[in-house]
Formats: sequence, structure tokens, C-alpha cells
Amino acid sequence: MKTDSFKKTKLILILLLLTSALAACVQKSSNEGETTTEDGKVIINIGRSVGSNPKLPEGDTFEDNAYTRAAEEQLDIDIRNAFEAEGADYDRQVALAISSGDLPDMMIVSREELKDLVDNDLIEDLTDVYEENASDYIKETYGTYDNRPLEDATFEDSLMAIPGTDSLAAPQMTWIREDWLEELDISIDEDGDRLITLDELEEVAKTFIEEDPGDSGNPVGIPFENYLNAGGYGSFTMDSIAAVFGGQPKKYLIEDDGSITYGSTSDGTKQALELMNNWFEEGIIDPQFGTRSFDDIMALLTNGKQVSQRVLGIYQTGDYRMSGRWIKTQDLQLMY
Repeated sequence: MKTDSFKKTKLILILLLLTSALAACVQKSSNEGETTTEDGKVIINIGRSVGSNPKLPEGDTFEDNAYTRAAEEQLDIDIRNAFEAEGADYDRQVALAISSGDLPDMMIVSREELKDLVDNDLIEDLTDVYEENASDYIKETYGTYDNRPLEDATFEDSLMAIPGTDSLAAPQMTWIREDWLEELDISIDEDGDRLITLDELEEVAKTFIEEDPGDSGNPVGIPFENYLNAGGYGSFTMDSIAAVFGGQPKKYLIEDDGSITYGSTSDGTKQALELMNNWFEEGIIDPQFGTRSFDDIMALLTNGKQVSQRVLGIYQTGDYRMSGRWIKTQDLQLMY
């Protein structure tokens, strides 16, 4: 695996975002008072999407952690969170910021929200900032996508945002309660390569449901979002399951002969849906997944009721691709 390379990509991209904010966005900051600290550092306000159950080192916060401290040191800035929110609450905070015009210097927005910002002249043109400050590596990264992400963020020849790519997203993985495995004397990943089979995942889920090691009284099965798949861009989706069979939901694929196929209708995706249907009938999947929202799932997780805690899609890029009938895991980490 090339985990260090992946982290470096994320750091470089976020530093580029911060550089852009320094050069272009401070003028329209939500901080109408201080724009610099007493020692001359530029203050960067961030609208931050957070998780409800962070596993941060003691004393660290979303605003002050190893990641933000590294960015502050490298760029000589002071990072502050204009707001912190999760899931639908984050979406509401972004909508409120846009409607009021009281914007942080940085925040993640959707394509539609970006258009609203552009239409209302609330953000700066980053074209020159990108050309002058983006590293060759960053430009090469966008080049691997034929610069389509940049085109999506360009309005009337002006680059109005720094778009994300797959390399911005964390590797998707399966999380399983290790303490429950030990309590029930369940052994998986015998060779320690951090990979498990679908059969192993199914067996663990069934045992967790039958034995209810969390004493919830009502274990509800593996959680999935009600749309099931997001084309590789979302938590609690079946993308990882589909990838085991070579399926790529919501993605157009170029075949060896040059023809284009749609991943949602591929044989691999159909096989994955068949498996998911079997799991649903057996109670392995949350029987109410069709009506669960992201926030509902997170509430179940923090209440300790989930079977395998969460099953996420696996990105088919770099070192995070599938091989055979395997799902990538990460050290069987505990989730509380």
C-alpha cells in the first residue's frame, strides 16, 4: 500500500486550498473583525464537516490537531472553525451561510451551491491563484482526469473553486468491532493482510445478530443508505460489495474494445444486488435501510446498535482497488 503517498496528496491539495484562500478569499471572510492575529498571521475561517464520534488523540480537536498544526506551520496562518457540523446539519449550515452572505473563507460545497455562490458574486476568481501557486503534481493529478474537475468548477472562463478528485477521499473500508470479535472468539483475517472475504463478513454479521454482544436488545444489521450506491462517493453504500464482483454502480466504463458500458447495469452489479437481496431476507442488512437517513445511521452507530458498525464503498483507484472476492479492512479497528 502507498498510504503515505495518499496522505501527501490530501495534504498538498488542502494546502493549495489554503493558499487560494489566503490570496483570494479573505476579502469576503465571515470574520468581519479580525483578519490577522496579533503576530501578523492571516486568520482562515473554515466551515468544517465533522464526524460525531472522532477518534482524535487526547487534547486534539477538529480545529486544533496534527493536520491543522502542520498547515499553520507551513503557511504561517491561524486556522479557526467558523462552524462545525455533521451530515444534514452541515448542509443546513452551508445553505445558511450562502443565503446570509456570511461566508467562511473555506468550505466544501456541492456543484449547485457553487453555482449559487457564483451567481451571487460571493466568491473570488481563482484562475490566476491556481496557475501561479498550484504545483506541477497537482496539475498532473487533474490532468489524469483530462482536467474535467477544473472544467466543472469553471464559469465563463474563470476558475471559481478548487475541485476535489478521488484522491481527496479516504480509502473506503469495512469497520468491525474488535472487542466483540474477541468476546465471541471469532477469528478473521488469519494472515493479517487486513483483507477479509465476503463470506467472513457475512458470518460475522450473522453471529453479531444472533449473540447481540452489544446487549442492544435489537441489533439492526449492517447499515446502508437508502440509495444503496453512490458511485464511489459516499458512506454506507454497497459500492464495496459491487466491486467484489467487478461492478461499478453509477460509473461509465470504457471497455478494452473502446465501447462504453454503464456500471449500474453490469453483470457484476446484478450479482451484488442478488447478494444484497439475500442478505436483506436473512436480516443481515438493516431491515429499515430504505427509510434511514445518514443522521439516523450515525445515531445508531453512536448508540452501539450496529452489527458491523459500517460497510463503506471501496474506491477503485491506486492502491485501494479490489482483488478477487475480498473487501479491504483497516486493522479491524474499534468503533464506539
